[in-house]
Amino acid sequence: MNNTSFIRRIDSMGRVVIPKDLRNKLNIKEDDLIQFICTDKHIEISKYISNNEINKINDYILNTADLLEGKISIVQTTEFLNNFPSYIVKDVTDRKDYYSPCKEQIFFSEEYFAFIPLIWDSNIVGILMIQKENSFDNADKLYISLLKRFVENSYYL
Repeated sequence: MNNTSFIRRIDSMGRVVIPKDLRNKLNIKEDDLIQFICTDKHIEISKYISNNEINKINDYILNTADLLEGKISIVQTTEFLNNFPSYIVKDVTDRKDYYSPCKEQIFFSEEYFAFIPLIWDSNIVGILMIQKENSFDNADKLYISLLKRFVENSYYL
């Protein structure tokens, strides 16, 4: 995310107004829960995502995995950059979806793989990794596209 800075005064009751630009950028609406995390001398403020919302995302991913007849996981960007083949990393960091043209040996598994960059606020926030026994057909790619949109839109609900 691009760094943005605002200065606001705390009122006598300890309240601070979150600027409208930030609320819009993070999709924060009236009655949303906000989480405050204190680290050293900083306070991080983020929109709170409940376990219920996370469970909805996980259920959707599991249902999509059944449709694809494969395994789906989300890989952190740093882990992806450090542990996956450079030709795959290049495509994904260029914001391109990568689909194996044939079975590939990645870690301990020889299967077909898809690596899909998850993008939020123009940054890659994670990689959707799908592995399966058979090649990806057009229906699979449609499911993956829908899953990608769902996860990206859920990233900051």
